[in-house]
Amino acid sequence: MRRIGITCRIVEAPGYAERRDALAHDWQAFMAAALPEAAWLPIPNLGAHVTDFITAWGLNGFILSGGETPGDCPQRDLTEGLILDIAVSRRLPVLGVCRGAQCINRYFGGALSPLPDGGHPGKRHGIRTLSGSTREVNSYHAFGMARGGMGGGLAPTAFSAEGDVEAFVHESLPVAAVMWHPERERPHHPSDVRLARGLFVEESGCDQQR
Repeated sequence: MRRIGITCRIVEAPGYAERRDALAHDWQAFMAAALPEAAWLPIPNLGAHVTDFITAWGLNGFILSGGETPGDCPQRDLTEGLILDIAVSRRLPVLGVCRGAQCINRYFGGALSPLPDGGHPGKRHGIRTLSGSTREVNSYHAFGMARGGMGGGLAPTAFSAEGDVEAFVHESLPVAAVMWHPERERPHHPSDVRLARGLFVEESGCDQQR
């Protein structure tokens, strides 16, 4: 059985002097729609201890979820960096979502670029895939990825109208990422469901975005 861990954002709880890990309820609906046969659980931001957590729960697939821009939260950056170390070394599937896509790109040596006018958080916009298909996606990021700023081994598969990379796959590893939030789409888009199933069930995810 595929056992998938989903990373959490870190939030400040109003009225409490503590930080908390959080995962949007939207993920429950997406996982039920896309991967009903998989077991899954949130991964706390444990830093160096996340490797023990992964081993204890027998995780063999990962989703790096959205949230803070990489670099804004060192504890989360460390946690997700170690997750990627494990996934790459064991060739385990990884799906990056928004911040997760940015994190993967930086992990492989790529760069992020601030988008003009603060980007398009909370707005919908069109994208075009390499095959020529188009669709509208949600958007919540202020930093993007230029074609020339992609990390080693990463191949873009979709672009915004401005030419920014909106999705990519790794050329030899079971790694794929999108800059939108598939879990927030209603209804869930068929291509997002196919992508998730291609990575975690059919293990052909690098073919699902092209």
